[in-house]
Amino acid sequence: MQRDIFFNRSYSNWHSSLVNLAAVFCLLPFIAPIPLPFSDVQYPVYVLCAFIFMIDLFSGYLRLSKVDLYFIFISLLSFIYISPFIDTSYVLHSRVGLLCGFFIYYVFTRYAYLVKAKAILFAIYINIVAIIFHVINPSLFTSIAGHIVRKIKFAHHGRGVSGLAPEPNFIGAMAVVFILITFLMYKQNKVTRNQAISVMTLSFLVALATSSGTASLMLLTLAALVFIFAKIRVRSKLLLLISCLIFYELYTLFYSPESRGLKILVYLINDPIALLLRDDSIGYRMVAILLGFESMIQGNLFGHGVGSLPVVAESIASNTHIESLFPRVFYRVGANLSAFAQYTVEMGLFFWVLIVWLYCRSIPSSFALIIRFMTLFFLIATFSIVFPPLWMLLGFTDTRNNFLYANKAINENFKKKASEVQYSEN
Repeated sequence: MQRDIFFNRSYSNWHSSLVNLAAVFCLLPFIAPIPLPFSDVQYPVYVLCAFIFMIDLFSGYLRLSKVDLYFIFISLLSFIYISPFIDTSYVLHSRVGLLCGFFIYYVFTRYAYLVKAKAILFAIYINIVAIIFHVINPSLFTSIAGHIVRKIKFAHHGRGVSGLAPEPNFIGAMAVVFILITFLMYKQNKVTRNQAISVMTLSFLVALATSSGTASLMLLTLAALVFIFAKIRVRSKLLLLISCLIFYELYTLFYSPESRGLKILVYLINDPIALLLRDDSIGYRMVAILLGFESMIQGNLFGHGVGSLPVVAESIASNTHIESLFPRVFYRVGANLSAFAQYTVEMGLFFWVLIVWLYCRSIPSSFALIIRFMTLFFLIATFSIVFPPLWMLLGFTDTRNNFLYANKAINENFKKKASEVQYSEN
């Protein structure tokens, strides 16, 4: 048994190993020894985080804040919040998303300081090696990776490789996560400046290799957030932004001239309105986002109940601006393409209160603001509620981890105290 210096409580000797293993699988979220057939995101990280939670519970040192209790309440409510007036099919594995998210959030709001740079870098390098393997020999890679990934879709329509993910846009988004988590490690003085730069550069190349439109939009969003919020000189911001754009164009022109990412960039520069209205992939997501707001505007403040999205979506959106703006993709209005839309339609204010509460509990710094804006991108426009890095990054930037980002002297003092405690116990 060891002592937590900052939170003044005990924790198991197993915690460090389990937390670092959970961090690895958070960055390898699409693999499992035996992949589940109904989900792209796999179970190892949830099992590990749930196990850590149970250790804390049965060991008697579980401490829950008000936001934790509300998170648990909403997670349990999502199992039983069923409308008697809507005929829906109840699918159990579709109801565990919030509970899975809670377990990850719980672990990384308590034990982020136990996460070692070696674990993070190991997971990132595994992904990078997989991408390189996929580029060199796609058929052999697919035959091997197919045993641990549910399904690997072949590249098509200008899309690139997917690595250890079912689709290129998933690993493209993960590359952005690698950049964010590496930056966090750097802010915590766990990786050197040179390590951070090399990993971020490799992650940027991974995003480009996917030729994914999603990755391109995320990189552009991240660049815009850095330009607006980062506390660096304007000249440095402009130089970084111009260098990235030039490199991006040269890379895609020579490596993948039909890249969707390049097409999106061209559209964004020449006619951004056309990009929103004519690109089907973006249109699907815009329809999903607007659907959530439309549901609230129409007075469905507490939602329609779990599992109701495909049943009520068309009636909510019909004869509204959604149908008139996106007639080409309106047929997919009931598709689950946004966690924000799904849980807004199904649970209304119950879900909104949780999200606002979680996002208000942020470390007061510019880098935390950038990271949380990116997690909001994941939540609103890209992934399901079970996307592990969403909750990992929210946990890392929660106010309970504020001491991790204090000045270097405090961090060094923490390391010194930790080593003294460990020495005295030995």
